[in-house]
Amino acid sequence: MTVIGISEKAQGSHPTLVAWLNGAGIETARIDPATAIGRDSQRILHVTEMGLARQHDILIDFADGAPVLRRAKVGRPTMIVFGFEDMAFGHALIAELIRPRIMPACGNGEGAGA
Repeated sequence: MTVIGISEKAQGSHPTLVAWLNGAGIETARIDPATAIGRDSQRILHVTEMGLARQHDILIDFADGAPVLRRAKVGRPTMIVFGFEDMAFGHALIAELIRPRIMPACGNGEGAGA
């Protein structure tokens, strides 16, 4: 199973995100964003860690106001910013963006084609 890395700063800005991801069947582990990682690894980092981010990473922040989604571009990661009012949607969006391709979006693999 794929383990998604999450930095301490990212987890600190969204303290309920790890529980949300784990509840969706996505395993997470606390990581140091400065440590070298595998080419295909995915991480969730805080926007202040942009200098350490790669295109496959997701940058997050917590802020009041309208939510922001900036999709990944060549050499730039996806960025998602949202506040308390949009937390459920924001967490679900992060889960969908980080979900391993082999994992069904909902339910189990056997029922996905039914």
